[in-house]
Amino acid sequence: MRPHQRQKPRSRATNSDRNASVDESPVVPVASRRVLTKKAEPVSNNGLDNEDRNLIVRVRDVLADDGNIQTFAKASGHKAGHAARYIVLDLLGQGTFGQVFRCQHAVTKDIVAVKVIRNHPSYYKQAIVEVQVTRMLNRRYRGEQSQHLVRLHDTFECKNHLCLVFELLSMNIYELIAENNFRGFPLDVTRGFLRQMLHAVAQLSEAGVIHCDLKPENILLARHEK
Repeated sequence: MRPHQRQKPRSRATNSDRNASVDESPVVPVASRRVLTKKAEPVSNNGLDNEDRNLIVRVRDVLADDGNIQTFAKASGHKAGHAARYIVLDLLGQGTFGQVFRCQHAVTKDIVAVKVIRNHPSYYKQAIVEVQVTRMLNRRYRGEQSQHLVRLHDTFECKNHLCLVFELLSMNIYELIAENNFRGFPLDVTRGFLRQMLHAVAQLSEAGVIHCDLKPENILLARHEK
């Protein structure tokens, strides 16, 4: 879900930061690039994953489609044969299901959020459900109707990890509350948030979907390019 904030959100990254193009400088050796993944010691997946089965990722790593998507394509409706290439810029967050990175598409230069799922069957299956539900909602609600539901742009597999490419949004409600020193918001701002959240929940209900993890951390602010 992604409510719009009436006042311009105080983002942790500037608009110029988020839309900057990746430079064409020579590739920096792996050993000298900053590691973004917590617990960076290789344990499994031929040295690619840590003990939590998260992919070990460094700045400027390329998340690319391996082409091993026959099973995934059948399960999720993904069209095989495309060449996804996303350059990792920074870590946005890490949670139960995996990691989320701020990335840039190697060709279009679009800045996106790529969610890299942990390399484990149970998380893979749950991510497939997330893809199916999000795609259904994106097809059902378009344009103005979809302004409070996150958009899924792409899906692919990289190094045995399922990757979900979402539009890049701003901070979540919890981060906004923390920036406000955990003080309450003005009533009109709170009403605005609730109105948009209820609109999104009503759309989920119309589509037969129940959100089982609705919390401040999962409600993101939309970015305004103004």
